[in-house]
Amino acid sequence: MTADDGTVISTTKVVDNGSPFSRFNIVILSDGYQQSELGRFANDVMAFVQRLATTAPFNLVMNAINVYRVDVSSTDSGADDPVACGGSGTTARTYFDAMFCSDGSNQRSLAVNNALALQVAGGQLPQYNLVLVAVNSTIYGGLGGGVGTFSRAANAGDIAIHEMGHTAFGLADEYSTLAGCASGRAGHDVHPATEVQAPNVTVRASSASALKWSRYVLPGTSVPTMSNPDCTRCDMRPSTVAGGVLGAFEGGDYFHCGAFRPEYDCKMRTLAAPFCRVCSATILTRLFPLSRVSLRFVWKGVGSDRGLYSGRGGDGDQGGISMRSSAAPTLTTTNTGPFLAAKDPDSQGINYTKLLGQSGMTWDTVRNVPGAGTSTGPSLAFFRNAVHMVWKGIESDFGIYTTSFPGGLPAAPKPVPNVGTGTRPTLAVFRDRLYMAWRGVSDQSIFFSRFDGSSWVPQSTVPGVGTSVSPTLAVLNDRLVMVWKGIDNNQDVWFTTYDGSSWAPQSPVPGIGTSSGVSLSAGPDRIFMAWRGVEGDPSLYYTTYDGTTWGAQHNYFGTGSSGVPAILATWS
Repeated sequence: MTADDGTVISTTKVVDNGSPFSRFNIVILSDGYQQSELGRFANDVMAFVQRLATTAPFNLVMNAINVYRVDVSSTDSGADDPVACGGSGTTARTYFDAMFCSDGSNQRSLAVNNALALQVAGGQLPQYNLVLVAVNSTIYGGLGGGVGTFSRAANAGDIAIHEMGHTAFGLADEYSTLAGCASGRAGHDVHPATEVQAPNVTVRASSASALKWSRYVLPGTSVPTMSNPDCTRCDMRPSTVAGGVLGAFEGGDYFHCGAFRPEYDCKMRTLAAPFCRVCSATILTRLFPLSRVSLRFVWKGVGSDRGLYSGRGGDGDQGGISMRSSAAPTLTTTNTGPFLAAKDPDSQGINYTKLLGQSGMTWDTVRNVPGAGTSTGPSLAFFRNAVHMVWKGIESDFGIYTTSFPGGLPAAPKPVPNVGTGTRPTLAVFRDRLYMAWRGVSDQSIFFSRFDGSSWVPQSTVPGVGTSVSPTLAVLNDRLVMVWKGIDNNQDVWFTTYDGSSWAPQSPVPGIGTSSGVSLSAGPDRIFMAWRGVEGDPSLYYTTYDGTTWGAQHNYFGTGSSGVPAILATWS
């Protein structure tokens, strides 16, 4: 039951997003896996990675993360399971001495020799940021602290991610009691008055301004939002407010009363739940600076607000820019930095500017595109070393027009022959061709064409799909991806992919809705999508698609628009 009961065999980098000196490095060690079972351990690690990559907010910053698997064989399979917690009494000779019931009362408290685990991880990867130990047992268990542990229970991925919340990000448990509300455990009725250091639990909830997460509490929200009427037991009532409301909900840090959590539910309280806003912000604050991907958003204000605003996707990072618009803006990247275009707010002309440097904060002088006019706004793509722009004409002119910016200045606009639209067309570069998609003039069908640098091919219809607004395009894994809002009042979001010959059947983007459409930008291994909410909700949201799964949506806090936000992903 010591390091004599096994062998450190090898280390494998299973997620590689760059040098360990500039990324967040997760090291996963095996315990209770015999030599013949290390293939199972490899599969368990990959299952964890897949779960992490689709769990918000990690799906937004997976490019910040490296994952290393350290194969450590043990003499025996499993872990110690003491009878004191109702276990079988089994003992197992394992390298890190994994043991359930480590606190003497809860079987799920799964501990290992932390000092040894950290020593091994440091020997294999001195730049580690987080050490997890996967234990080869199907008994439910895990633990946070200096080292995070998780068993092979059915929800192992969520166990590991929950324990990451403790170990890597300093999040507190939001349970009302450690032993479980059905345990009858006494002595945890009222939390001591000492403030909790974790960002997601507080004892100070006399008012919204007293909360450490006060910036997220909307005006008019009652604080406390839910109070436990009986401090001798857990408050098992359903939420008295809508899901997602931030306030102060009594019960957390293992106490029935006196400790408050930000939302009714969270992954730090219920494994199957998403992380709450406060926990998500804590995670993103740590990981955003380490990501290979830099996000940039630009959006028009709400309603009559014609200002354009820019941000990087983090809380409180948005600000106004010198350009204004009465329609949704568009972004693309160039060799020298991001390029922005939008409809003029006081006319139907088109203006453009560029960011001074790939990661700069200052926009260049706003200039007009001579001879161009639109009632819906333009779209951009960077094709063969020049920015290309397309747009619908003014008012009842349903023609589509195009120009390019060789040398940075716009060429004379030209019509795209034999096409028309009632909304904004969209562009993407796929297999060295410039692809364009658009909605019809008086129908809701979606059409597409491609440009080889000299001419456009005749339009074709994307079969079996339709939209009341504009579709959008991006490229991932050598496939052209198209996303659009449904027809008429259908606010669902749909997508399909194109392999160069045919379009796949449409599929819904789960759990997402919008009244105005979406925008896309491709990163190195996933697409980023941004949108405003359904009718009545001007808030901005974004998520990712890795070619297989769409991640959960993330609210870009403090933003709002009456149109589609532009999103641009660049990476190093």
